[in-house]
Amino acid sequence: MSARQKPKLNTSLSLAHAGWRDIADPVIGLRIRELREQSGADVGDIARLLGLRAKALKSIENGEESADGALLHCLGGIFRVPVAFFFEDLPAVGDAAVRLDPAAQSRLAPRARELVKILNIYISLPDKQLRKSLMELIESVVQAEP
Repeated sequence: MSARQKPKLNTSLSLAHAGWRDIADPVIGLRIRELREQSGADVGDIARLLGLRAKALKSIENGEESADGALLHCLGGIFRVPVAFFFEDLPAVGDAAVRLDPAAQSRLAPRARELVKILNIYISLPDKQLRKSLMELIESVVQAEP
């Protein structure tokens, strides 16, 4: 592609709509918190490295605020993970689950909080077998749904 050609996007990237952020921010925040806790660092330690206040980093970890690309790049360097780590298994912006009408978008925020709660419970389980059992339970509930 030449420098004068602009890439053609196959979807509207209107990220102003809350749908994608309501899904992504809690998951990305949880991944940041998980990496921080695994490293043994507290919020203040990492916030100082990033030039942020601890309160700002805590808001990102809680999914209340978005982490921009530069911040994720820095976090990737601190924790030695690729930036893609923060986005693994998230739906693409153009996925039907993300292209929601405004009424459906307003219902997403509580679901995002539930997702963060479930993920917190999952990562707090000390035993690999317990985590596996929880996943099997969730999968069986999903399969039982009509």
